[in-house]
Amino acid sequence: MIKKHIIFVTITLVYAALLGLLLWHRPNGAPGPRYAAVESGNEAVKRVYRLNFQLSRAPAGTAGLFLPRYIDISAETAANYAGGFYRRGRWQSSRKPTGVLPSAPAKIQDISGGPIDAGEYYLYGDEQGTLRVYKYLSLIQYAASPRPAPDGRGAFLPEDPALTDKEAIKLASEHIENKFLLLNYSEAVVDFESEEYKITFIHRLGNIRDYAFPVVVTLDADGGLKAFDYYYVTYQRFDECRIKSMEQAFNELPVDFASDTEINLTKCNLVYVFKDSFLQPAYLFEGELDGGRFYKCFVDAAVYN
Repeated sequence: MIKKHIIFVTITLVYAALLGLLLWHRPNGAPGPRYAAVESGNEAVKRVYRLNFQLSRAPAGTAGLFLPRYIDISAETAANYAGGFYRRGRWQSSRKPTGVLPSAPAKIQDISGGPIDAGEYYLYGDEQGTLRVYKYLSLIQYAASPRPAPDGRGAFLPEDPALTDKEAIKLASEHIENKFLLLNYSEAVVDFESEEYKITFIHRLGNIRDYAFPVVVTLDADGGLKAFDYYYVTYQRFDECRIKSMEQAFNELPVDFASDTEINLTKCNLVYVFKDSFLQPAYLFEGELDGGRFYKCFVDAAVYN
């Protein structure tokens, strides 16, 4: 009897030790790596998700569904704005809306079917850059002309960047406001890549970040304006939906890579995206792929039944 008791105690202690070791390797008790095997041709490939944060298992409540409301822009209104935009120099313009150019079309990212062409625009420009005022989409888009190198033989190569995130946000907001555009936002996200800063100004609908129509400003490494996309879209709420849990969304992450891949997920946020012609909630998972490449993926968060 004593021998059986000792065996039972020993097994219990070993089980407890293994459970403690397992939880010790999972931050905040979060689920361990998610493995997924996928057949690709004649070979089986594997995608591995690793978590650096805790997943919530509880549904996130409800969220509104919104229709974007655009403003049609007349030729006169577009010309009046362009006159202020180019107030320090001469500019040329198209006399009527011009079809979207294949070289630089504006796009709305619809996660259900990829990018959508923005439509017709009025085109203005001078030696400094080009301005597009879109007729139907409530979008103003600017792109600076390439800066020549000092010897005139190629593109301008900026020095190593020295701007902090705070400085980049300040400069980007000044560039927008100096063009007679209002800038209302809840937060700004700064990314630096390929010798340029991209500052995304995000506002919220309720307590959810709006990733559907943000204002995006691109600066060179010295803080000069390279481009911006400015939306002045308003929204009409027409319904609401329930929101699934973060853990459920994690289990719906895609497994369609063509080769063995490990993804280190570092954060997840509930956001609004443009899908099926309206705004609806989604989870945005972000992290790094093998080799340090940036990874992000949107997963539907709405539950309609």
